[in-house]
Amino acid sequence: MTAHTPNPRLRALLDEASWTGQRLAEAVNAVGRERGMALTYGRATVSRWLAGTRPPPQISTLAAEALARRIGRPVTTAETGLIGLTSPAEMALVRGDRRGVLELTELCSADTDPTRWPTLRHTVYHVAQLSMPEWGKETPVMQPAHAPRPTTGLGPPQAEMVEAMTTAFCTADIAFGGGHTRTAVVAYLAGDVTLWLRTHRAVVHDRLLSAVALLVCLAGSMCSDEYLHGLAQRYQLVSLGLAHECGNGEVGAIVLCTMSEHAYGLGHLREAHMLAELAVREQGRVAHMTAAFLHGQLAVTTAASGDRRGALAHLRQAERHLARTDTSSCGPGTYHPAELARHHAEVLTATGDLNGAIESLKESVLHCPPSERRARALTTARLAELQIQVGLVEAASSTAQGFCRDYPYLHSARVTAALELLRARLAPYRRTAGAREMLDQLEVLTRRGAS
Repeated sequence: MTAHTPNPRLRALLDEASWTGQRLAEAVNAVGRERGMALTYGRATVSRWLAGTRPPPQISTLAAEALARRIGRPVTTAETGLIGLTSPAEMALVRGDRRGVLELTELCSADTDPTRWPTLRHTVYHVAQLSMPEWGKETPVMQPAHAPRPTTGLGPPQAEMVEAMTTAFCTADIAFGGGHTRTAVVAYLAGDVTLWLRTHRAVVHDRLLSAVALLVCLAGSMCSDEYLHGLAQRYQLVSLGLAHECGNGEVGAIVLCTMSEHAYGLGHLREAHMLAELAVREQGRVAHMTAAFLHGQLAVTTAASGDRRGALAHLRQAERHLARTDTSSCGPGTYHPAELARHHAEVLTATGDLNGAIESLKESVLHCPPSERRARALTTARLAELQIQVGLVEAASSTAQGFCRDYPYLHSARVTAALELLRARLAPYRRTAGAREMLDQLEVLTRRGAS
């Protein structure tokens, strides 16, 4: 198709979606916002696409995802008639082909290659990949995909090393944000870890695969913290595949629950609830901390679906499991009283009890471990936002002082977005002394971050 040849493929997809050009443009803008792209496409742009003009490759990928979400099935860039990625390796990265160790190797290789990074960073978050048929009730997710592995060879020492590195990376992540640690995690995965897995494929212990799966899950969370949502999804799917390969139901449940949190944060509530339900259903015998994490997230998605009674029941389950947790850790699936209080606040917010949510958020900030600077900053910002919403502007201005103390230490797109939202919420109250002073502080932090 030349630049002057009409695009019947895109026209057919618009008809299937029952969309006008303006609706497609708005949907592309919305998907772009998930990637941190400020797009302002309108009907005229789509008219040019229909006439044969082709957008940049990353925009055609956004258009395909927008149409897929509307139609309810995967849509490739080729189907849109717009320019897409042509390299098989790059197409695999965008589609998220799940091939366990091979996919991890390819993904980390691309993530550490400056020439491939421009393609990878524009990977789009695909909602269709959250509801794949093999995740249904008829096919349990966590069935071992192999015969029992040998009890000798590569395994326990390397697994313990990966577990220790995961703890170290997680400790840095929660204190300083994903922007400070993500590249180091990927470099470690691309180097030692994938070398072990490729070189000793036949003698890799399940414990090592489980440890790697959790580290890959952490890498995904760091990506989402930097608003690299499509890339985060790629790591999450690889992590889930590794958990499936070694048959570790607890790790698989943690990954599914992490994916649920990610989907929920992006506003994909139905998919988030499906993932949270699946995580609880597939968990098997798990540690009490893990069970608390799973039920806490399921409480949030259940409340978002309108089931207040069910949400409160899951919160009680989370509380019971947490009371029986006698260990602390740092990594995917970590759960403690501050997290429980935050989940309680989200449930109360979803059910309309903003004053109750404010009290729960205060409790969450109070119990937040000193090392978890990012969580404390995000929770504090959310508390201030709700206080503004119910008219407690002076209280919100005072609350935001805690956010300002933590902000300079953090390299996190989520925290930066929280700062921008606080400024927007406080702006109408600039004539109030406390709000004016806080807005000035937030402006200083914004300028420092931009320098």
